[in-house]
Amino acid sequence: MLLSNHAGYSIANKRLDIVVLLTSGFLLYVVGSVIYYGKLTAVYQLSYLGGPIILLACALRGGFRSTILTWPMRALVIWMLWLVVGSIGSGIPVEQMLLGLRIYAPVFFVALGISLWPNPIPLIQRLEKAAVWVPIVQMPFVLQQFFVVRAGRSAISWDSVVGTFGGDPLAGGDSPGLALAVTVATVIALYLRRHGRISRSLFWASIASSFLILIMSEVKLFLILLPVVLFLSVSHFIWRRPSVIVSFLVFTPIFVIILLSIYQNLYWGTTSSSSIEDSVSASFSYFFDEDGANYETGQVSRGASFALWSNDFASGADRKFAGYGMASTRFSSAVAVGEIGGRYYPLDVGATAVAQLLWDGGIVAAGLYILALLLGIARARRILLQLRDPLQRDRIAALRAILFSIVVMLFYNKSFVDLAFEQLLLGMTLGIVSSRHVWRKSESRLGLEVAEEINYALVSKAS
Repeated sequence: MLLSNHAGYSIANKRLDIVVLLTSGFLLYVVGSVIYYGKLTAVYQLSYLGGPIILLACALRGGFRSTILTWPMRALVIWMLWLVVGSIGSGIPVEQMLLGLRIYAPVFFVALGISLWPNPIPLIQRLEKAAVWVPIVQMPFVLQQFFVVRAGRSAISWDSVVGTFGGDPLAGGDSPGLALAVTVATVIALYLRRHGRISRSLFWASIASSFLILIMSEVKLFLILLPVVLFLSVSHFIWRRPSVIVSFLVFTPIFVIILLSIYQNLYWGTTSSSSIEDSVSASFSYFFDEDGANYETGQVSRGASFALWSNDFASGADRKFAGYGMASTRFSSAVAVGEIGGRYYPLDVGATAVAQLLWDGGIVAAGLYILALLLGIARARRILLQLRDPLQRDRIAALRAILFSIVVMLFYNKSFVDLAFEQLLLGMTLGIVSSRHVWRKSESRLGLEVAEEINYALVSKAS
């Protein structure tokens, strides 16, 4: 029975898994590169098709035969409904409604499609193997941007190294997305190598590329986030290994100090004579600065984005609770200009995902979005306690760590409600965690470890 089911998969359903991989590759490598190098910003409109394509592939795989949703997905469904109903109640124009759906629907479609995906193990294995290659593929782009583009910029050089994550050579781009992608790749590479699923040479090539990319991209948040994510991904087994804990506690500060020293010598020390402590302090001060709003550039600090919302006395209790409707903070779109975007122009008041959601859907929308991720983390922990297979435990622990990093990033920038890769990552991670409990039960009747090995053999052969 087991073999016939998986043989059926290899013949009939492999193509749909490939569709998801190709869609992911298009969002990860093609869209950003065309925008960055070809100046064809219109191609970004194609990235909004990623979610519907994955949802359609799920339907063709028979995913909607059983639509039992777990609590993380229920929270996300309520979040989507709240935004739509709230926008209708706010009376926003049809153009703004369509713009809002284009912004928020992709992550919902991806999460729903992956959460209902039948027998997700082969797809997950393919995604894992592809993820390990991400830092290696990014390296040529990163090297060119670091040594050519960054060196040629006379203005501030931050966010100049973006890989294939899009942006502008003069104004910068999605460096945090690049740093997050290589962090995710590092976590996945570690547990795949631990179980012998990738070669030693591929493992070290991926790890070395990730480290070099973190140096050249200079995203200071990951000085803290990377060690925390790595710890969360291995915390389920290192408690029984005191030597590993000691090594982690010793080498993590060393790693952070080395990166800080490199940043100081390559970046911070070249523009001022301040010490490492002064540079770090200035970065954190700007992060929490409630007055950090520049009317010349439109740039708004994280602290200021929340201060502007909380101090907006034109908003009554109903607006604080339900928001102004989707896309309310947009001021540069050719489709529609939102009420808040027009009021605060030229400031980008939706500088973070949470700030944008507070304006668009109020406290409820922001709370539901965060709640869905927290429920995903709680679900991952519960599944981790139930699983016995070491690879499966490492996999779900990694997903839990990735969800934690996403929660942090919601307060850092607005990429998880704005950019294609980050929305794809959130949707897939939350979707896999949400579907995990279902297929774990069905596979456990046949022997989870045997099913995993057969799946891995089929995927490797098919690849």
